[in-house]
Amino acid sequence: MLEFSIICAILGSLVLLLSLFSVPITESIYFSKPMIAMLIGVLIGPHGAGWLNPGNWGVNPMTLIEIAAKLTIGIALMGAGIRLSGGFLRRNMKSLLVILGPLMLMMWASSSFLIHSLLGLPLGMTLLLGATITPTDPILAATIVEGSMAEKSLPIRLRETLAAEAGANDGFAYPLVMLAIASMEAQRGSFLGDWFLNDALWNIGGGITLGLLAGMALGKVFVYAERSRFVDQNALFGTTIALALLLMSLEDLLHINGLIAIFFAGRGFDRTAQPDAECKESVIHDATNQFFSVPIFTLFGLLIPFQEWQDLGIAGLLLVAGILLLRRMPWVLLLRPWISTLRNRREALIMGWFGPMGAAALYYASFATKRTDETALWNVGSLVVAGSIVIHGLSTMPLSRFLVARQQESPSTPTSRSQYGNEHAVERFI
Repeated sequence: MLEFSIICAILGSLVLLLSLFSVPITESIYFSKPMIAMLIGVLIGPHGAGWLNPGNWGVNPMTLIEIAAKLTIGIALMGAGIRLSGGFLRRNMKSLLVILGPLMLMMWASSSFLIHSLLGLPLGMTLLLGATITPTDPILAATIVEGSMAEKSLPIRLRETLAAEAGANDGFAYPLVMLAIASMEAQRGSFLGDWFLNDALWNIGGGITLGLLAGMALGKVFVYAERSRFVDQNALFGTTIALALLLMSLEDLLHINGLIAIFFAGRGFDRTAQPDAECKESVIHDATNQFFSVPIFTLFGLLIPFQEWQDLGIAGLLLVAGILLLRRMPWVLLLRPWISTLRNRREALIMGWFGPMGAAALYYASFATKRTDETALWNVGSLVVAGSIVIHGLSTMPLSRFLVARQQESPSTPTSRSQYGNEHAVERFI
């Protein structure tokens, strides 16, 4: 009970401080909120003051972080799905197919190649590790694409491209993870047929279909309830979070992709309910990115395996640098002609750099570690995630300020949602 009280006190105080001083934190200092939460976890954990030690809680730490990460991602994906402007996915479907297809595969291949070259791990494990760090994290991406500084520095189409990618590719990484696990577990015969039907076709397709239908149905019910004065816009958060939890519960029952379902449920709900833009910004953004993201990164700080990182030596540091520079940047530049939302090389460089790894990678790393009993998956995956949290967190503010200065020099590029909306008539679809 004492440790539970300490957890409540620390998390409550941290969320309170980050809420009260959100503007100075996001616009005046170089530490992102996830980075602050992770550092707090390190300071109070077994490698710091020793106030909290998850090893004494009687629960498998991998199970703990898997559940916490999945819950956090689910809440964030619902917010990401709702906050995209109407018609964005339809207008930019070709670009998103390139991002979620060739780009993801290139990121998977390059990450796996770097891991195999620098650490010399078996091929199956390198493919699995590469898959766990492929998805762009929606929580860390939110620190880049949301807020007043982002609105001043980045065009809305670029911010929404990053948000849509981060929202969708968390679920699309699941078939890659399962393909690598299947290749490691296969004893005889072909496993590709079962993988394609169950983990790719049904898992993804079923998740998209169920999510859209559930979101649209709830949206219609919400509109009816609002018109009948049963609810008001303030019920938006509770309603959509309840749907996210329901879809998560159906994942194991129907073998669908719950993360994909939640994101597309957000799109379906937004299409039919058309919630007030101000309500979407304040309720969804603030609740998901302050209350739900702090615990997962604090927990991550408690579970960081510093000794295992040290055992990796210089190869571990080279891997982090290689992943940050080569996992994504070259392929975004290569595919830029087919990504219409990127208008120039500078925007491609921005998108190529900001592909952070966070809660999604922690979820898949803990899931894969439990499934295979290979602790190297957590040790290496957590190192790459920590490097991304620190480096992307430290680089967000300097780059944002640089882009604001450039934007003032050439103010013709629309950055606000209203300006972007003038380019396209009000057009609501998925």
